[in-house]
Amino acid sequence: MVLYAALIFGITIFALAYAMKPTKPLPKKQATNSLPKKALEIEVRKNASLSQIAHDLGTSWRKVAELNQIKNPDLIFPGQKIKVFPFDETNIVKVSWYGPGFHGKTMANGKIYNMNDEKVVAHKWLPFNTKVRLTRIDNNKSITAIVQDRGPYVAGRIFDLSYGAAKQLGMIDEGLTTCKVQVLN
Repeated sequence: MVLYAALIFGITIFALAYAMKPTKPLPKKQATNSLPKKALEIEVRKNASLSQIAHDLGTSWRKVAELNQIKNPDLIFPGQKIKVFPFDETNIVKVSWYGPGFHGKTMANGKIYNMNDEKVVAHKWLPFNTKVRLTRIDNNKSITAIVQDRGPYVAGRIFDLSYGAAKQLGMIDEGLTTCKVQVLN
């Protein structure tokens, strides 16, 4: 009798397991090209807030706080290293350019600024040597540039391009445009 009950129990478990087996594999989550494969690490500077940093990186302060296990967003300090996934919520940003007034002066990375260099872009937080692709929304022109300087320091602007990069995007006359940003490394 015990053997018979064990046999029935085993058959029932097998039948339930077989019935619950998926008929086709679950779809794999699509990777997005707009996010780096791993988080970037940035260093908090004097007078910076988590909200400001997140805004300049196109993400939310809540996501940055969660990623870094920050309990109180008001308690960040200069020199602190935090991880971010830049431009994860929106990758549409305002872009400006800078040129003659800075030509020949030292950039934040220590190199001399050449306003005709098409590879120079400034950003407040992205690490130096980060490659970004900026694609202008209205004409679909695109450039790939490398973060080599800090800025812009005008509210609402996220990237400052060299004159050479801005010329490639066809934005010299406007001075300001809207671009899709993609972090490449």
